[in-house]
Amino acid sequence: MVGPIGYTGFGGAEDALVINYPNVLDSETQYISFEFNTGTAFTDQKMHLAIGGRGPTTYDSAPYGRGLAIGYLTGVEGWLPNGCNGIAIEHFTINRKSGDSLVGKCKAYDFKSHEDYRIELHISRLNVYYALYKKIPRETTIGGPADWVLVQTGGCIEDTGKTCLKEPEDGDYGNVFIGSAFLDAGHKWSVSNMYINHH
Repeated sequence: MVGPIGYTGFGGAEDALVINYPNVLDSETQYISFEFNTGTAFTDQKMHLAIGGRGPTTYDSAPYGRGLAIGYLTGVEGWLPNGCNGIAIEHFTINRKSGDSLVGKCKAYDFKSHEDYRIELHISRLNVYYALYKKIPRETTIGGPADWVLVQTGGCIEDTGKTCLKEPEDGDYGNVFIGSAFLDAGHKWSVSNMYINHH
């Protein structure tokens, strides 16, 4: 297991974190969990965050692997002419080759500024599955920890009935990345308590 890992995003062209992780075999599933605060990033209505794993992504390469696009998915990439604020599964390796990289449809979710979420992401040879939780403070007279409430789930097989098989270029690589796309410099967002495991 690797973690805990944290990162504060700042927008602009180089806003990404890459984690070198050991190889993950076809018979294994990679598990990525993390908390993130939306900060001011979601006031920029052309941006999205991208999180992916099981690819050979490095600090100087475009993303490989499979994972999620989170935020405003719009006509900037030519994907969704009508736009969608939400989550979509993305095959980043295919995006490098053809650009047609979203799996299924964007599932709408209204992200707002300064909210806290947790994501659990499972990436196998055949499937990408995620669960999104929102942090809800407990309103009690003595305070106490917050509750994490499940607000959305999705997966290639679960949503489309089809697999999202890894590409040959991904090999057995296990590297993980998270970063922003089309986010103006100066906006903040953050990740904490990121853990990566596989078995």
